[in-house]
Amino acid sequence: MNCSGILEKDSYRLCKFAVAYLLRLRGDTGGIATGEDSVSPLHEGMQFLSNILQRVMELPFVLPKYFFRVRPCFGAELHLYDSNPENRDGISVPSGFQLSLTLCLQWKCVLERSDIDISKLYCVLAASSASSCLDVTGTRSKQFEIRKKTAGMVGLNTKLMQFVQNDLGKKREKKRRKKVHVEQKDMVTAFARFEASDSGVGFSSCLLDVSEFPQGSYKMKWHACCIDKDGAYYSLLPLNDGTAFSVRSSPMQ
Repeated sequence: MNCSGILEKDSYRLCKFAVAYLLRLRGDTGGIATGEDSVSPLHEGMQFLSNILQRVMELPFVLPKYFFRVRPCFGAELHLYDSNPENRDGISVPSGFQLSLTLCLQWKCVLERSDIDISKLYCVLAASSASSCLDVTGTRSKQFEIRKKTAGMVGLNTKLMQFVQNDLGKKREKKRRKKVHVEQKDMVTAFARFEASDSGVGFSSCLLDVSEFPQGSYKMKWHACCIDKDGAYYSLLPLNDGTAFSVRSSPMQ
């Protein structure tokens, strides 16, 4: 099928339609005196422009494939485990200590056509001492929670992107764990690096500095990304929620 020929024919028909419509519209408004029924010509003119725009949008434009680049849709599941084998009932840490975690990241295609030649993967964990799981009252609307969750993902992605840029630029950070003053007070973050594998599963470990957290239950947030062979950065769609952990009383207290 010759798409170029079809485009020329449709363009000719569009011009013919526009000229005929304009001449008919001009003839209909020629006998209207000034100030009499002036709304009708305006409505006809708007309808004329609407019809032209609709027909233009239906023209079969043929554009090269390289004009558009559809981003692959990849997702990931993050599973967190307490590095302390004595904690069998869940992830917990004594007050005043850092939380040692073992991470298992599993990435997968969300869409069948998605394809990335992954080189490296990164993940950021975050927790805030100001947002205890026990503080959730259920009085906030779902729309508010969605906005809050989206803003949190954007913030984590910004931190993760900065860490990746420093890592790829061979710039060693003085500290991988740092406190960041954001909307939530006393948020701590930790970063992990994964090696790409054919199995789609990677393992890593990190320390989350919750030494100043009061006793209670908290929930970790996370965000992951991958870098392809060309150095392009892709965020991974989180396919599961963060994991809860608790800060218990220290045996020394």
